[in-house]
Amino acid sequence: MKNLRFFSFIFAAILLGFTLQAQPVVTITSPANASTSASLTPTLDWTVAGGTGPYSSTVNIYSDAGLTNLVHSQNVGAAVSYAVPITLTYNTRYYWRVVAEDALLASGTSATFTFTTLLATPVLATPADAYISTSMTPSLAWTMDPSRDNVAFRLLVGTSSGLTVGADLNRTTSVNPGSLSTTPLAL
Repeated sequence: MKNLRFFSFIFAAILLGFTLQAQPVVTITSPANASTSASLTPTLDWTVAGGTGPYSSTVNIYSDAGLTNLVHSQNVGAAVSYAVPITLTYNTRYYWRVVAEDALLASGTSATFTFTTLLATPVLATPADAYISTSMTPSLAWTMDPSRDNVAFRLLVGTSSGLTVGADLNRTTSVNPGSLSTTPLAL
């Protein structure tokens, strides 16, 4: 009986000596999940709570939903914002998350968010800027990123620099052959 009390005391002391530590909770704040038209060098923001500070955060950016193709990783220390210093690829969906580790080495991982970078800007080829045409149906030509075959675009033709979708809309297509030209409807 004496031995049983001794072991019970040791068992209770062990249980009382260990406390469960809360892990850091990482919450992504921007860019919003599934956002589009992100910069090629976006700024990523998050918060860290719980655990025992100070925290050290690592940002991981992937090019696939399975999180197997790591594009960029950076330990940013105690920061909760990170301006991505590498230039990402136009019109590409990226997956990112943050892993935070606290002073007691407990870690927490954010949910995985996505963002899609903006499209490459088409390059106007002809006619030259400020060109004066004698034709009411001038030929217009431009180039687009040929690596993207599912890009929808709108050609806006108008008499002012503040073109908007609506009355100025002349032609729409959803094919990207890389180099395009068209003759607008009569001006």
